[in-house]
Amino acid sequence: MSNFTPEQLQELEARYGLVPSLTFPVRDGVVQEGDTVWWRAEDGPEQVRVDNTHFKNIKLFPDAYQIKEPRVKIIYED
Repeated sequence: MSNFTPEQLQELEARYGLVPSLTFPVRDGVVQEGDTVWWRAEDGPEQVRVDNTHFKNIKLFPDAYQIKEPRVKIIYED
């Protein structure tokens, strides 16, 4: 909602009950605080909650997170 002035945001909230929320783009969509996403971690995919722990990482590396469970191919290293 960055295209709105603070006054316009207040009016939207008063008239329609709309409250701005933090949203983050990820590999296959957009998530917000409290959502669950898949993190493409080095050791394999991990399902994590979008919270203070992951905000900065999602902003810096949006392609490392996705909504749909990733397909995984296991490669053995000897």
